[in-house]
Amino acid sequence: MRKWGSSGNGWTGAYRGWIAWGGLAVMSGQLLFVLVAMVHDLRSRGRVHAACWIGAAVIAVEGLAVPILAATPPVIALTEALARS
Repeated sequence: MRKWGSSGNGWTGAYRGWIAWGGLAVMSGQLLFVLVAMVHDLRSRGRVHAACWIGAAVIAVEGLAVPILAATPPVIALTEALARS
């Protein structure tokens, strides 16, 4: 069985850059959705609902914490163990 990134499977070269930035693109889309809700709240109610602020904070913290935690030795060991099984 070949691993991702070996020759001939289509996931080499320029595609690696797109995969690395995928998480940031998803987080940006999610934050954009919350921003639209915030603008709507400001225009219709005069203030932003607390759930919008909480949602934006959760999205931002998750988007930053996952890549940082994924680079820690325990998580790397876990993923290597799962890949071997």
